Amino acid sequence: MDKKIFGIDIGGSSVKYGIVDHNGAITDRDTFPVSPDMGREAFLNRLTLICTEAKAKGIQGLGISSLGFVDSHLGVITDGAENLPFLIHLNLKDALDSLFPRDHISIHNDADCFALGELWKGNAQDVRNFFCLALGTGMGGSLVMDKMLIQGTHFRTGEVGYFDYTDSENYWEKKYSTKTYMALAGKQLGNASLTGEEFMNQIREGAPRYMEAFRHWMDEIGKKLANIILLLDVDCIIIGGAVSKSSDILIPALTQAVNAGLPPAFRGQCAIRPARFYNDSAIIGAVAPFMTEH
Repeated sequence: MDKKIFGIDIGGSSVKYGIVDHNGAITDRDTFPVSPDMGREAFLNRLTLICTEAKAKGIQGLGISSLGFVDSHLGVITDGAENLPFLIHLNLKDALDSLFPRDHISIHNDADCFALGELWKGNAQDVRNFFCLALGTGMGGSLVMDKMLIQGTHFRTGEVGYFDYTDSENYWEKKYSTKTYMALAGKQLGNASLTGEEFMNQIREGAPRYMEAFRHWMDEIGKKLANIILLLDVDCIIIGGAVSKSSDILIPALTQAVNAGLPPAFRGQCAIRPARFYNDSAIIGAVAPFMTEH
């Protein structure tokens, strides 16, 4: 019988969910809003309701993607969920064990789900060793070696957003995530409401000042990715986030910047690819363990 797994994506402002089949197709999509003042009880009540409804449709498991640091073995969101503080120290496997046996629940953080989805049905299906960089509102990473997700001792492998940390307001993500860089570049360019989409449109048109800002952005990201390649010797780096939709512009520029940061003997050996999945990456990745391991 074809598997059908319920996938849930817990984000900072909403929870998205749907039923995923063995081909990666998503049906029964829906969403509900969340906010810091929602509270744990109200959140769990809503989560239990959607899981109960999904169970009635014959799903065989539950895959959850969550913001923050996630102990995927225990099912606990350990930290890093400042946008939804009621999630911190919440054990989702315990909270939902009346609906599903623990081994029928999989939970990972959103960056790890990004990697799992690309490995299962995305642009890393043919790759053994790769690193994923999510370039969006924040900046997160995940690592796969020998087609296995590497999570680390504290389930924090790939937290590249904290590179160059000096204090709570000064680290890599605070300068070069898409959201932050658009805000900083927007001030310099006299466009306080600059979005990533508008920025990339200006690049397509060759606007000189925007091109200069773009080159600086790519150079800074390229330097860090070059260091990741030197450290990990991966076959491929996958770039996610909405900006990767402009892959025809982004990937060549980023490839050039990465190679500029590598010794000659290392250049051209690690492919830079866009993610296949955008808004669906977390849901696809959340269910992937059931499709590939169970």
